[in-house]
Amino acid sequence: MNPGYAPAYFYYASLLSGRGRFDEGVSAAREALKLDPISTSAETRLARLLYIAGRLEDALELNRKVLELEPNLAIAHDDRGRMLLAKGAGAEAIAALEKAVALSHRSGRYLASLGYAWGFTGRVDLAREILAELAAASRQRDVESFDLALVHAGLDERDQAISWLERACTQRDSHLPLLAVDPRLAGLLTEPRFEALLKRIGLSQAPR
Repeated sequence: MNPGYAPAYFYYASLLSGRGRFDEGVSAAREALKLDPISTSAETRLARLLYIAGRLEDALELNRKVLELEPNLAIAHDDRGRMLLAKGAGAEAIAALEKAVALSHRSGRYLASLGYAWGFTGRVDLAREILAELAAASRQRDVESFDLALVHAGLDERDQAISWLERACTQRDSHLPLLAVDPRLAGLLTEPRFEALLKRIGLSQAPR
């Protein structure tokens, strides 16, 4: 109906990547960027899908370009933190994630990413502080179940993480299409409850 509609390519790219069709997903994201070449949103989405596909250097390079254009873009700092953490650069990752939290005025989304990183790098005390902050915030506003699941995943508390993801499924959380391929949840792939959850959503464990 509208072959020049870039957002449709964004969402299609996510769906393809979520099913492990990484090359096709990246191609669809590149098509979106071609249709909207000055969009930092398009570049950000492409960088994230490159990260999910395991193409960390390509993802980091594109992320760098986004931050040159918009140095105060919280989502780009969050993405950079995820990429650096996957690369093993823990201290740099934490710095990027803390920047995202500050720029977003402590948004739950970015707090969860930071909490995951604290848990993943062994700072259990700081990860639990994030969990406590998210729990306190939930009494004032909505906090996504996925956010709480993510911090528990960083702490390798698999049962708690999956319980929150099951709740996220009931709530039709927007993170669900990428559940099988999010690198931060890779530790859950061997868990029968997580496998059952993926089947419930209509996903399978995508090859990595």
